[in-house]
Amino acid sequence: MNQETTKSIIAPPLESIPLEDREFYSPLGNFEWHLLQSDDDIGDYSIYLDDHVTRIRRTNLEAFFAERKERNQLRKQKGLQPKKPAKGHWFCVYEVTGDSDDKPCTMCLKTDHFQGLCPYRHYVSKDAKIGPGGVLVCKCCREEGGHYGTDWIACVTDNICMICRNAGEHGTEECPKNKTKY
Repeated sequence: MNQETTKSIIAPPLESIPLEDREFYSPLGNFEWHLLQSDDDIGDYSIYLDDHVTRIRRTNLEAFFAERKERNQLRKQKGLQPKKPAKGHWFCVYEVTGDSDDKPCTMCLKTDHFQGLCPYRHYVSKDAKIGPGGVLVCKCCREEGGHYGTDWIACVTDNICMICRNAGEHGTEECPKNKTKY
């Protein structure tokens, strides 16, 4: 491992973040240093390595690491070595607390966000309970229901009714306007 790689894996002091970024992000969340692998799906989670800090919700960061863990397990099952962390990055991690009066997200049924920001859009375990607003799909090819076996990564996409064009309440099969049951 060369000196440059070693430096990028070891957490630098917080002072390595430019002062203006620290002042901007400090009230918004907590700074955390996390290691990244070369095969991490950073684009799907809006992680921008050109920036000094990426602001991310705690639930999305947890989904990011859960997806990585499953991807590494799949690599091991195939006899491949999991990727090693190649570099680190600063994150400003924030929590969102829901109100009991809030309507639940129709994808995951939790109340700390709305459907457009659901972490299930990025990653979900294959056995997770999915609400009526979402459909379990393969993250790579978007095959509804995924594939046979466990050799795929799951996420959730919008459940859109092709009869009444409703998004998020029911799918085509459950449409109340559907005269022909599938």
